[in-house]
Amino acid sequence: MASHDVEKWLNEHHRVDDDNRNHGGQEIHVFAVEKGPVFGGHAGEGKCYDISFSLGPVTFTIEICIDIKTGRITICLYVKIPLLPKHKLGCATGSIKDGVTITFDWKIVSGTFKFYVKDGWLWVHYDVKILGKHYTGDLKLIPLPFLSHGGGGSS
Repeated sequence: MASHDVEKWLNEHHRVDDDNRNHGGQEIHVFAVEKGPVFGGHAGEGKCYDISFSLGPVTFTIEICIDIKTGRITICLYVKIPLLPKHKLGCATGSIKDGVTITFDWKIVSGTFKFYVKDGWLWVHYDVKILGKHYTGDLKLIPLPFLSHGGGGSS
């Protein structure tokens, strides 16, 4: 892949949240890829995404599917700790307007992720402990242009 191709991919799938006040002085890189059904009757009915970002020494991966017609959202949360395989922390389903919460406690990570919609974007409020260090903040994840403006609230 040529360097121009890498730069183009990063521009389309990567954003930096450098609000250091919000993330304990840490710049957070959010990577997002849209996926979904290509063939069959379900193609185009929903939107699915893989989103990854790091906090401290771990990387969180979020798999999200949104049913555009019903407003239902399904979220699965994973963590990758160096030298260990990726581990599922939990899954939840709910209304995109009401938000979805996943609480977890596994080895060196514990806490809560609350997903909500604000200003046409999917956000996560995280309150986690990693290796005894506390991280809390709100992170803008991905735009949701298919939602009507004003849809969803904040938590």
